[in-house]
Parts: sequence; C-alpha cells; structure tokens
Amino acid sequence: MDFTTINTVTSTELAAARRCSLCGDLMGYWVAFLGTPRTAELRRFTDPPGHPDCMRAALALCPHIAIARHRRARADRPGAGVIPAGSHGENPAGWTLATPREPRRVPAAGFTVYLPAPFRTVDTYLYGPDGRLSGPAGVP
Repeated sequence: MDFTTINTVTSTELAAARRCSLCGDLMGYWVAFLGTPRTAELRRFTDPPGHPDCMRAALALCPHIAIARHRRARADRPGAGVIPAGSHGENPAGWTLATPREPRRVPAAGFTVYLPAPFRTVDTYLYGPDGRLSGPAGVP
C-alpha cells in the first residue's frame, strides 16, 4: 500500500458513505482531517476524513507524517495513487488535526476537495530538532 498518495475513487466513495479513510468503519458525528496548518486555516482539505482516533494514530504510525525527511514512494510504483495538484512531496513544518462535523465534498480536477464545517478542536503537531513529530502544541 502507498499511504502518501490518494486513490481518489476509493477515498471519495468512503467519504460519501461516511466511512473512515483509514479503517473503513462507519464514522460518527465528529470526523477528523489531517493537513497542514494552512489547509486548516482555509478549511480546504484534499485528504478524506477519518475517525479522530485513526487520524491521531496516523500521526505516530505513518512514516511520511511522523518523520520530517521521509521520502514518498516512486510515482511509477504499482498501486500508487494520485498526488494532489500543488503537492511537492515534501513534508510541511507541521501538521494540524482538525475535528469538524461532516464536510461538504466538492469535485475538482482529478480529486475531491473537502470543505469542513467549523472545527470543534484543532491540534497542531510540529517537527522537533530530531526530525520527529511531537504534539499537540509541542507536547511529545
């Protein structure tokens, strides 16, 4: 599996069925989005929502997220998905985990943009000097 790219068909189907993009189980009232601080500020995400607990687990378990300099898989690798337009493959300075109600989905050129309702919670995770993610708000 390649977790650094998006299978737009599968992710859109999961979101439309209110299923977590990571575990596939039904989501409750609150969902979670993981993105850069800027995506949270704009309330525009290209990665689909998931359970808050699943997204918190991704922060610790996904090497691409947890390690600042982790490389993406090659684009020509079998089963690779689509890197969203504007992505450059490098990690941002940190990640934001935002928890809204169900988002609206808007089709875009080759992918879906998710426009969440106002956030109940927003937690920021930053990379430390060792290149490992810590948070929220700098707490390991």
